[in-house]
Amino acid sequence: MAFFTKITVDGTDVTSKVINYEVTDTVNEDATEAKIDFVKAISSDLTLTAGMAIVISNGSVTDSDHTIFQGTINELKKDGSIYRILAYDKMFDLSKIIFTTSYDKDVDSEAGKISAIAKDVIETFGLLTSSEADSGTDFLVTKFISKNDNVAKKLEELKNLLNWQLFYDPSDDTIHFEPFGTTSFATTIQTGVNISNVPEWRYNYDNIANTVKVIGAPQEVETTENGQIGVTSGYSQTSVLLTNTPESVKVFAGAANPPVTLRTGGVFGATQSATFDYFVDKQRKLVFWNTANYTPGAADFVQTQYSYLSPITVRGTNDASIASFGTRERVIHNDSVVKPEDAELLMQKTLDKFSAPFVTGDINVTGVFGMRAGMTVSVVDTISDETRSVVIRNITHRYPETIVELIVGDEPLPESFDESEIRKRLQELERKFAGDQSFVTEVRNVSMGVRSKLRYLEVTTGTIGANTRIYGHNTQSAYASATFTYGGSAASHSTNRLTWPNRLYEETFFDTSFKDVGNTTATWDTSARELTFAAGEVGRSSDIWLNNETPVSVDITGIFTGSLTFEVTGDGGSTFETVVINSGVQVSHNFGVSDTSGVQWRATEDAASSAALTNLQIRVNV
Repeated sequence: MAFFTKITVDGTDVTSKVINYEVTDTVNEDATEAKIDFVKAISSDLTLTAGMAIVISNGSVTDSDHTIFQGTINELKKDGSIYRILAYDKMFDLSKIIFTTSYDKDVDSEAGKISAIAKDVIETFGLLTSSEADSGTDFLVTKFISKNDNVAKKLEELKNLLNWQLFYDPSDDTIHFEPFGTTSFATTIQTGVNISNVPEWRYNYDNIANTVKVIGAPQEVETTENGQIGVTSGYSQTSVLLTNTPESVKVFAGAANPPVTLRTGGVFGATQSATFDYFVDKQRKLVFWNTANYTPGAADFVQTQYSYLSPITVRGTNDASIASFGTRERVIHNDSVVKPEDAELLMQKTLDKFSAPFVTGDINVTGVFGMRAGMTVSVVDTISDETRSVVIRNITHRYPETIVELIVGDEPLPESFDESEIRKRLQELERKFAGDQSFVTEVRNVSMGVRSKLRYLEVTTGTIGANTRIYGHNTQSAYASATFTYGGSAASHSTNRLTWPNRLYEETFFDTSFKDVGNTTATWDTSARELTFAAGEVGRSSDIWLNNETPVSVDITGIFTGSLTFEVTGDGGSTFETVVINSGVQVSHNFGVSDTSGVQWRATEDAASSAALTNLQIRVNV
């Protein structure tokens, strides 16, 4: 079968300069690695530097049938006439991206769904495309926080919640977040057909388990034990011996049978001896009488009501495996198992997986394309008489050799956790984030200057009275002027021009320069720097743009909570036009009516509730 391959570096085809390459992919979430050797002459095509994009593809029809690697150069070595590079795929990039954000089940659109959070982390912060299975709504994360963590680490936390896999697929250029074993390879590989070596099979007997005991979470059980001092074994005027290790204890003692007098418990050495009748030594399963305060009669009766912890325990065997390999025992302690049926299921799954030895094999295939680590593949080895379904755990593509080296095994891939284990991991994650409210104090020595920001330019005009003095004026500055009298009328000014840098008005509510006092009923709060609305209240600006130009359109962005109706006017307040805005999203609006008399805005609470506007930006286009 024909074999073609192609390598590009930053879009330049450099296949003719390749001496050899090796691409290794494993079943874990580590980045796929590519090692490539070029002849020195590649420097005539381009200068190799870290960060350049590498794409390797192959096929039997064209050199681009299957993409086996996409990544970037991480390391370059010049070894005489050979240039050696080490590259990693895009999973490696995720470990270099640091981000800070949080996801709240009751606030954010992901609504606590694990797969939805993973998708947003991959696409918003990892800047890659996500392909994720739906994790459903049975298990939701109340709060998920990243505080200066890298993307790969946080995705691993989400993956571990479900025991899913996370990998980059170069064939579709996406990060996959899905259960193990989602994909099977369609083509059977067979000796004499597409297997080029004699496969080497290895049997591992170390992990066989054919007698399995599962010990789950302890359950609190209540019991009552009765006895008579001097008659029942372990009952004396000094102490009472219990059958189980107690958690909580209540003791009745007296001459009546059964006793009706509830005795007072205490803590030896911590409670005043005159105030209690007994104390408990849990480790020794003993109730000791505090004889300094109370000693029961030589024939008194004692009733002890107490609780103790009893773990769920299930045991099972595989008789056929025992007959073949002898007894191999395994004890599994799992606190997430809280029901007997869960313990039985875990026991049976363990027996099914481990009652026979695991088999691994080294196989070389040729003329087969499209395999990747993690896939399940069927193998027919007529030489060693092995026919089995195995998982590709490691795959290595080599060139100029046309073979693909596989390490396969029938050890099952991890399964998704059962309900109890997922809930346990969710609880652990939520406990971790519940206390994630700390402040970090970081001290740095810095040198900085303060640069003022130009806000807006306003030009006003005014007419003075005849008797107003103007400093430096040729006629209105002299004290002796016949036209000057002290206390003349001051000029009345009006705005003639009002413009903003880049034609962008920004309102942060730190002052009331553009508040229309007469038409604003909402609270323009310069301390909190926000405009707050009760039901139906209105916030309105004065002119924010006035430049003897007719505005054509505006681009508006608002940051707000609640429900607000936004309007703009391009004719000084005569005609207000409605603009539909979502918080944080820029919207453009073309004026239906406009002239040179000024641009204003108006916001009205429209849901009979409350609202708050914290930032408003309007760019005027003329």
